[in-house]
Amino acid sequence: MAFNPPIGHWSGRRVWIIGASTGIGAALARRLAAAGARVALSARSREKLDALAAELPQALVLPLDVRSADQQGQAYARIKQAWGAADLVIFNAGTYSPMRAAAFDLASMDEHFAINYHGVVNGLAAVLPDFLARDREAPALAIVSSVAGLP
Repeated sequence: MAFNPPIGHWSGRRVWIIGASTGIGAALARRLAAAGARVALSARSREKLDALAAELPQALVLPLDVRSADQQGQAYARIKQAWGAADLVIFNAGTYSPMRAAAFDLASMDEHFAINYHGVVNGLAAVLPDFLARDREAPALAIVSSVAGLP
């Protein structure tokens, strides 16, 4: 099923996509911008974000590492400074490396946990106080996950 939100619904909406440099995140950024949303793009790769922003000249580029609560807090502070707030935050950053039990690697598992779980928790810590204080508005959160690790 294609993601085709009605144009009017997104016009002027402020959307922060964390994990926007490739794949689903980049596709969401393109589609939401085409539907009239203002998009903030975050990921680790500044180069990939800049390449995407070249297609979306109104995009706000905010490189960060989701493992850093400080970086996510600073990025949301920049969004609030530029736009006043965000209406939707999409947590789309993630990593996956297949691993068999016989080749278990604790460092790799720690990395998965830091990005896939703590990355979202760090982002929630950055946005939830603002979202909860906005009682008249209805900001939204979306968390993208993967079933790639299921047998």
